[in-house]
Amino acid sequence: SGIDFSLARGGTIAGTVTTGGSPVQWIKVEVIDGSGNLVGSDQTGADGEYVTTAVPAGTYYLKTVNLSGYIDEVYDNLPCVGATCPDETTGTAVAVTVGSSTGGIDFDLTLGGAITGTVTDAMSAAPLVNVGVSIFNAAGSPVAATTTDASGIYGVPQLPAGTYYATIPSPGGNYLPQLYSGIYCSGCTVTTGTPIAVTVGTTTPNI
Repeated sequence: SGIDFSLARGGTIAGTVTTGGSPVQWIKVEVIDGSGNLVGSDQTGADGEYVTTAVPAGTYYLKTVNLSGYIDEVYDNLPCVGATCPDETTGTAVAVTVGSSTGGIDFDLTLGGAITGTVTDAMSAAPLVNVGVSIFNAAGSPVAATTTDASGIYGVPQLPAGTYYATIPSPGGNYLPQLYSGIYCSGCTVTTGTPIAVTVGTTTPNI
């Protein structure tokens, strides 16, 4: 007996996630405190609305997380793409007070494009598993990284429209590092590779 609780009231954060004015479902919205810790979240419904779990009064930062092909954002309107995702605490702070909901914290997401391809052994054409593929933007800065699956296939979604470069910097085993397309690359400049065009809402295959 005597295992009692005396709960303190917190506050919530609410808003709507849209794309081009239309609501978007299944988008997770995370609440981050000033130390970068995840302290709350919610997922949008069919109406695109979310209301986070209660958090103590204070200042917080929000970002979206999704697997639906949209480019995630740190509130307010900071694109979050792979390695170029800004620190959440550089976003716009949202104040939470006890017993109330801070509303109007909205996101308007843009569909991204994707790059896909297969990594194989050049002699046998056998698929190579768990090989790391890195994606760089037109400025030569890293934006995303992934690994191949059991079929040697990889995919990088949620990229803003633009020009990219792909490389396998450390394939391991007896394989040589390679810059797309078919360029031996050991410490080379990634922008000397073949540019890959990515457009909104489409997949650029066969890379």
